[in-house]
Amino acid sequence: EGQLLLERKTYLVSVILHFVLSFQFILLILFIEIINSHLPDLINGAMCAEGTLGVNAFGFPVLYLKIVSLVFYAGFIFINFLDQSDPHYPLTPGKYKVMPFLFLLITFDLLLTVQYFNRIEPDVIATCCSISFTPATSIGKEIWEPFWGTYVNLSHYYFFTLFLLVLLFYFYKHVKLILFITLLNVLTTVILLKEHFIRYIYARPTHNCLFDLFWRDYSFVGYLLYGLLFYLVLMAVFMNIYIYAKKKLRKEYKNLNNKLRYSGIISLILYTIIIHLYWLNWIVNY
Repeated sequence: EGQLLLERKTYLVSVILHFVLSFQFILLILFIEIINSHLPDLINGAMCAEGTLGVNAFGFPVLYLKIVSLVFYAGFIFINFLDQSDPHYPLTPGKYKVMPFLFLLITFDLLLTVQYFNRIEPDVIATCCSISFTPATSIGKEIWEPFWGTYVNLSHYYFFTLFLLVLLFYFYKHVKLILFITLLNVLTTVILLKEHFIRYIYARPTHNCLFDLFWRDYSFVGYLLYGLLFYLVLMAVFMNIYIYAKKKLRKEYKNLNNKLRYSGIISLILYTIIIHLYWLNWIVNY
């Protein structure tokens, strides 16, 4: 009876924590919507989140913290899934050791968020326009000028080089290298998006703001693009977690690692297709 009661308490705590951490994903979307669509109307000079986040020292740190924290939250949710799927709950001792760390993340996130909103001064003029409407310069010298003009440059070479490296390591099946090259690819991809590909989405060669992608004017494509990149990171993290966890698991998950790997590859391919559809649309119509 005591063992049964303990198992029920453990399950209850796991379910509560699962929903609390899942809710953090919704909170991030709400945060982006507030700073990108509502706060600009209240702050002088702000046109999007680029300006609202820059009005004090807590803006960008709290955004970065929310994004990074989601990786840890999703990792715990995945561990909890593996643990509860096994009738022997082999991961329970380990997963509850990381609970204090998750609690500190949530608390620190809450404190930074409160400080950010509390220290907003509406009279402060944001520098949104001076940042976002600077000329978007592509990385590297334009090549193949006679045929492609300014449409193909070294940005494409950087992008597809990393794209092929990610595919190579994913099929190589070395999970540590997969995680490293995935993180490198995502960071570089965001830079290339801002410096080159984003001009084709906006159809404005001089506009390179990363936050306007979340607006209705651009079909909320930012949620899709950043969501695909974030999903790619999660698949790499989940593969690493599963490699270490399966030594303790008694239940076999047939081809789980392959499913995670192929899911990551599909998300990367979809991201590549989407941004290049905008690129082709620019070439054809403009």
